[in-house]
Amino acid sequence: MRKSILTSLLLASLPLITPGLIRTAKAADPAPATGAAKAPAPEASGIAAVFNGKEIKISDLDAEIQRKPAFAMWQQVGSEDPVLLNRVRLAALNGMINRELLLATAKQSGVINEKDIQGSVDQTVQGYGGKDKLTPLLSSIGTNYEQFTSEIADDFRINAYIEKSLAKDVKVSEQDAKKAFDSESAKYTQGERIHVSHILIRLDPSASAQEDKAAQDKINELYKKASAPNADFGAIAKESSQCPSAPQGGDLGVVDKGKTVPAFEQAAFSLKPGEVSKPVRTQFGYHIIKVSEKFAAEKPDFTKSRALVEKDLLQKKKTELVEAKVNELRASAQIKIMLQAS
Repeated sequence: MRKSILTSLLLASLPLITPGLIRTAKAADPAPATGAAKAPAPEASGIAAVFNGKEIKISDLDAEIQRKPAFAMWQQVGSEDPVLLNRVRLAALNGMINRELLLATAKQSGVINEKDIQGSVDQTVQGYGGKDKLTPLLSSIGTNYEQFTSEIADDFRINAYIEKSLAKDVKVSEQDAKKAFDSESAKYTQGERIHVSHILIRLDPSASAQEDKAAQDKINELYKKASAPNADFGAIAKESSQCPSAPQGGDLGVVDKGKTVPAFEQAAFSLKPGEVSKPVRTQFGYHIIKVSEKFAAEKPDFTKSRALVEKDLLQKKKTELVEAKVNELRASAQIKIMLQAS
């Protein structure tokens, strides 16, 4: 799925989670979080909040955090840090409340077509290679197929409400786009890019030496196949990669320099088109990388960037409307946050 206004809003309150971690695996993140985080230890008992008369337990909140790939930095920084722990919990808690408020409003709006929702869910599942391919991936991040499809159906309901009701009249004029481009032209400087694919063998940062050795053996075996003359990299990725991009042959699309984890970027941008890298270790596991195209940096140009500028401006306007709606809904809801900001 593409990055939604909803996702941006629900996770925006967590300063340690970068936008790159919110994006989907195929679209922009060649090193998605694929392993479930360890259960947070400090102060895991008690009540996080009371929302419209219903208690939200800290243990339930922690379980929610563990199975959200968007919180990948949780694993990288460590869940024992009490300050980080509190910030992550507060962000997740507010996200859960915002989502429930929007979902209830969406269901009451009368603009949702359930046939369209089911069609979108089915399309998303097929994008991951179908139920059989998706189920083990979901299990690896601590959730299941039924929960996943239920949650994305609700996400589609909320987004349908945003598009068909809340923000249905939002438009961007050429004048607005030109003004935005002139004020942020550096943002639209097109840096160096590559069209990249990869094969991933997942490995948790806390894996044992034995698990590490098994992952190395597997990636080395796949490297021999992928680097052989006339090898079909895409077919190997479809069969063996443990990344959500596997159904697309490991294709991650066009990736900007500076948007991936350092070890991955260094290896990928050093490749020539058609080359395959030796196994590369990141915090997500072992990768084999292939670059099909390279694109040189370009200076900002409004004509070339206009579609992107309009898209960004439209997203910004919609997000502002959603934020205002959420604030309105929160003002009339009964919310008592027990967690203290730190």
